[in-house]
Amino acid sequence: MEALNRQVDLEVKANSMYTSMIPKPGVLFIGDRGLEFRGEGQGYIQIPYKEIVSVRAQLFFGRRYVRGFFVDTKSGSFNFVVSKGRLALQAMGQHLPHNIFTRNVSSFESMFKRITKR
Repeated sequence: MEALNRQVDLEVKANSMYTSMIPKPGVLFIGDRGLEFRGEGQGYIQIPYKEIVSVRAQLFFGRRYVRGFFVDTKSGSFNFVVSKGRLALQAMGQHLPHNIFTRNVSSFESMFKRITKR
């Protein structure tokens, strides 16, 4: 398969959580035209920037640690757990408008908010 990017801005180790039970290890490339995930052995995901609708960051420890992010596209959603989450979001921020980046609300947080509202 032909590479999507002409220039790679950041290369990080990542797991593609295509299914929540079986993570696929590989490398995520963030470049000038989009995101590319190359799985170890088999597997390849290409996401052009023009297809991305939103990016939801998974934040932990008082918003100091970025575990990974969800990339929502026009045709579906992809979940990546990355080794350098903050750097990955910054690299994507150079190519995407800042208003599409949000914080992902975990199920624990939403449950805690419902309990405290009572």
